Amino acid sequence: YNPPTIKNKLITKPLEINKYGENAYEGSNPLNGAGFMICPVESLSLDEMGNYIWDYEKTIPIAEDGSMELFTNENGYALSIPLPYGTYLIRETTVPTNYLPVEDFLVTINEESSITGNRIYLTDESFKAYIKITKQDSTTDKVILNNPATFKIWSFSEERYVSYEVYENGSLLTIDYFQTGSDGTLITPTPLMPGRYLIEEIASPEGYYPTSSTEGYIIDISNDLDYQNYIDENGNSTDIGVFTVYIENTPLTGEIKIIKSLEIPQGATETISCEGIQFNIYAKETIYSPDGNKTVLYEAGTLVETMLTDKNGIATSSQNLPLGIYEVEEINPPAGYLKAENLVINLNTDNDEIETKTTVDSKTIICYTAHLTNILKEPLVLGESLIPETGDKNLILLITFLSLSLISSIVLFKNIKQ
Repeated sequence: YNPPTIKNKLITKPLEINKYGENAYEGSNPLNGAGFMICPVESLSLDEMGNYIWDYEKTIPIAEDGSMELFTNENGYALSIPLPYGTYLIRETTVPTNYLPVEDFLVTINEESSITGNRIYLTDESFKAYIKITKQDSTTDKVILNNPATFKIWSFSEERYVSYEVYENGSLLTIDYFQTGSDGTLITPTPLMPGRYLIEEIASPEGYYPTSSTEGYIIDISNDLDYQNYIDENGNSTDIGVFTVYIENTPLTGEIKIIKSLEIPQGATETISCEGIQFNIYAKETIYSPDGNKTVLYEAGTLVETMLTDKNGIATSSQNLPLGIYEVEEINPPAGYLKAENLVINLNTDNDEIETKTTVDSKTIICYTAHLTNILKEPLVLGESLIPETGDKNLILLITFLSLSLISSIVLFKNIKQ
């Protein structure tokens, strides 16, 4: 007698997953390509807190093709094969770009489940990141301290400037610009959604001109790019990213121009030459780099530059003088003339006598122009041909003058004797 074999049919039900992503816009945002794996909890061990410990070796087939990972389609939907009744630990094992995985979660499949199985709705939090801007001096590579720069940040995806709200005097204000602090850096008040951003420098640090191109600085926020993890106030690393961009500014420089003229003797008819007169430029005070790091460029009293007048009597320094206070000294005044007094020049943007000009290479500089007139030593007129110039003519005139003086003295002496 062979007793009949009675087989119990294993009761199974599939698992449905609807996957969405956090969205900056209104409306749903189904995620395609999110992958999930599953482990029966009876095969897993527990940690000291009583939580199941995930084990990839204990995963079971879940997809229709027999694979261990189930993926969502373009509608964010995934349907597993029928699974035996029981409790399962599910992990999001493939996370779409710019999203963070949901935490591992438990699902129980039993007779109380719906006809089609368990339908799970999951939303991945979006990856977010701060933008950090650091201002640098292009000549020293040091951070520009205590000298704010102002920026606006355009979001291409949202088609607006990044902004934040603050309360001031009881009113809610929307601020859409950002300034570097005393440490030369700024960080956006809140983390930003993934996307492309344009950083526009709208105000440069004092004493600098912007090196930003007309297009500004492009920065992309994405978790598949290199970034640093944001460290919170407790010193803990977070899932929030930090993208740092270094933006350089070049210090403004200037030039000093001396336009030389001479007092004309009464009755003179010849042109007076002002060519070849030397001027020395000294640092009147110690000149530091404008980056706030107290780097000494010139100690007080240092000879910075020497310049000579041209045939038009104009002496022009180089265009690379750092901003500061200078003293200009005339070294070789023309014969017959008093030395001009030293000039103290404040080569700074806050000087009303400063003019700004653009050079051939489109570099912006500031220019200080001074007019200097030398005074005659003695306002004597001995004839129309007496022209105090440098060279042999002055020697001849001097000899002539002394000779006439000697003759006059002899004649006077004879008259007195008689």
